[in-house]
Amino acid sequence: MLTFENLEDKNPEEILDLIEKIDFGNLVIYQIQDAFMVALKKYEELGEIEKINELRKEVKIFGMDYSITRKRFIPIVGECIEFNEEEIKYYKKRAKESQNDVLKARYCDIIWNNDKDVEFVKLGIRSYIESSKKFFKAKNYYKMAGSLERAFILAKSIKNEELQLTCLNLHFQCLDCLHNIGERRFMYNLLDNILDHGYYIKEKIDLNKVHSYINDNFETHKQVIIPFR
Repeated sequence: MLTFENLEDKNPEEILDLIEKIDFGNLVIYQIQDAFMVALKKYEELGEIEKINELRKEVKIFGMDYSITRKRFIPIVGECIEFNEEEIKYYKKRAKESQNDVLKARYCDIIWNNDKDVEFVKLGIRSYIESSKKFFKAKNYYKMAGSLERAFILAKSIKNEELQLTCLNLHFQCLDCLHNIGERRFMYNLLDNILDHGYYIKEKIDLNKVHSYINDNFETHKQVIIPFR
């Protein structure tokens, strides 16, 4: 299995190839940033200006996380930062050429937050969905639920019923699987996603099934109020 170990022993091209190919199932976002930073340092030592400029853009977005309260990506450490036209153009290029769904999802989400390009938000939604499947397989249920939530939020933001229904159906598939293996904590995350973001497709949501999951798995939440009817 590919890992981010011994990056200092690799050349920068090998590091970038590893970032593209690695399974992010049990990695966290700052590990991606760390890998890009090692590659950046090596290119700085080589004096390759074009690569330096590109990798600074990579380091910038993988040191951020989405803030629900601010409704935008903000640095994990430090003040809010803005993106210029050159950076957005680069992220569009990367979103189209990368084969790694975790990377594609981040590029597309940053683009949507700053450029509102529907082509890329749809690509981002699909990338988040594919990422969620990989996280589920790796038993990283927290990241699975988070990826599905971002997909649902983005699909809701463009009022695309087909993509919203895809997100909804995948939520219920994951709920069934988590119920069967007893992972109740993460079932709550998924139910929360459905109730928070399913308004525009509320007629398609099986509320009896939602109540059934709540009643069967969460004794202290049996009186939960469904936000729509």
